[in-house]
This record gives sequence, structure tokens and C-alpha cells, in this order.
Amino acid sequence: MKRTFWKEAVVYQICPRYTEINGEQALADADSVFYYYQELIRLRKQHPIMVYADYELLLPEHEYIYAYTRTLEGEKWLILEPAGSGSLTDADKPLQV
Repeated sequence: MKRTFWKEAVVYQICPRYTEINGEQALADADSVFYYYQELIRLRKQHPIMVYADYELLLPEHEYIYAYTRTLEGEKWLILEPAGSGSLTDADKPLQV
């Protein structure tokens, strides 16, 4: 494929590191963002609860934990994720869900 100055200039404006980050490298690396998202898509297709379930936020005021449940057809998942700029060890109160 012949490159033109215009095409390179446009790509550079979008991502200055375009020569370092590209699809060919991502496909060669099993730990790349490409394969990470491919796994997320597979999980969404395999588990409808990830897409269609009812959502309930559990700790709206917690500074370090984003906690919620997803419920669908009698199945319930509890999801706990780190949130904020601190660490879970910085929490000054016990977690009560």
C-alpha cells in the first residue's frame, strides 16, 4: 500500500504513536487489548446476565469500592471493583454489603 503524506498526517493527529501501536502487533501479542476485548465479548455472549440483568448499586457512598449486583432469572452475581484513587487497604471502615 502506498502511503501519502496526507494519510500519515491524519493518522499522526489521531494517535501520535501510530507506528508503535498497530493491529499487526496486537494480533501477535496474546496479552494485547485486542484479545482482552475479544474475551469480554465472548463472556457477554456466554452469560446473558452480563447484558440483560437487573442492576442494583450496593455501596453508593463508598470511596474505594464500586459494588453492585446483577440479577436475571433467579441467578445473581455480586460484582466488586476498585474505584477512586485510593486503595482498598485505605478504607477506614469495614465493608458491609
